[in-house]
Amino acid sequence: TLGPLRLAGQCYTSNFQQGFGAPAFEFTTTDLAFYVQDDWRWSPRLTVNLGLRYEIQLMPEPQIPNPLFPQTGTFPTDKNNFGPRGGFAYDLTGDGKTSLRGGLGVYYGRLINSTISNAITNTGVDRGQVQIFANPVSTGTPVTANAPIFPNVLPVPGSVANPSGAHVPGSSIVVLEDDLHLPMIIQGDVIFERQIARNTAVSFS
Repeated sequence: TLGPLRLAGQCYTSNFQQGFGAPAFEFTTTDLAFYVQDDWRWSPRLTVNLGLRYEIQLMPEPQIPNPLFPQTGTFPTDKNNFGPRGGFAYDLTGDGKTSLRGGLGVYYGRLINSTISNAITNTGVDRGQVQIFANPVSTGTPVTANAPIFPNVLPVPGSVANPSGAHVPGSSIVVLEDDLHLPMIIQGDVIFERQIARNTAVSFS
């Protein structure tokens, strides 16, 4: 209880912090990739390679969507990850000792699981992982919007004052963009190689 010298919001000796929600979540992602390639020997000195790779990362289902934020109820899947590849190898001198090779392709990365985990757990409901902070003695002013002033605490999830799944004002929410695109790079190289001895070659790329 508060005595005459203990004013609400001015009794912190350190930062107030209250956390609640599920301590852990489990989810699975599935990564699929398909690749086709063919090599053509256009002449005794020139070989050409052409290929196409398709990749897709199947997203898990949201576990605790927030009814006030419909974006938390959908994890979009990027389905247009087609990566063409091409390359060549050319015998410059015709004796098999000097070659020029090159290639160019489109490559895709994946959405890392920590990003997906943040979108699963940070939906702004009390079943997620919520942390509330407030300042110490100096002002007692909440750092997080609607954080309680000492000696109050947030109602326990599942109570009448805070039914399970209720939105927690001021909490963080992470959503994935509707037109989510996986990371993509275009990478190429050119290599000049020359055999200078029976078991020795030098190359520049």
